Amino acid sequence: MGRWIPNLLCWLRIALGPAFALALGAGGVWPLAIVSVAALTDFFDGRIARRAGIATRGGLYLDVAADGIFLLSALTALAWQARVSWLLPLAVTVALGALARQWSLRQPGESPVRDLPPRRPLADRVGHTAGVANYGAVFVAAAAPLAGLEARVVVALSLALAVFNLSPLALRLIKRPDR
Repeated sequence: MGRWIPNLLCWLRIALGPAFALALGAGGVWPLAIVSVAALTDFFDGRIARRAGIATRGGLYLDVAADGIFLLSALTALAWQARVSWLLPLAVTVALGALARQWSLRQPGESPVRDLPPRRPLADRVGHTAGVANYGAVFVAAAAPLAGLEARVVVALSLALAVFNLSPLALRLIKRPDR
């Protein structure tokens, strides 16, 4: 298997962020197709790398950057159209910044991800779940006009998701004796 496939999937996701924003302006099913492809690339890139034995720290960083670029592009475009609250892309930005800071505090050569689930700290698991939920929010907000879902309902849900995105920060502030 090509060593370049996982990184190519990440770079594709980066390109899909602006494509989503443009497709959102045009309407129709294109935004749904784009977010679906982005979610699939996120699902498969790491799995392919791990299965092929080619997972690297750089690949992990590229994966998180690709997620951030896609999600922030999509959520900002959705906020611009008042389909989600502006607090959601802001919360995602803060959460990603906090994750980058946490990773920067690691010792040289130390993996940014300490253990695989379920041994990862609760804050890491909650942050991962929030990232998955962000893809769901993009899909729901893009589908809302086609499904006849009221914008105010999606905006209210996006406010709850903004709080959920910030919860790993609060969890990391809580000092547990087993850490």
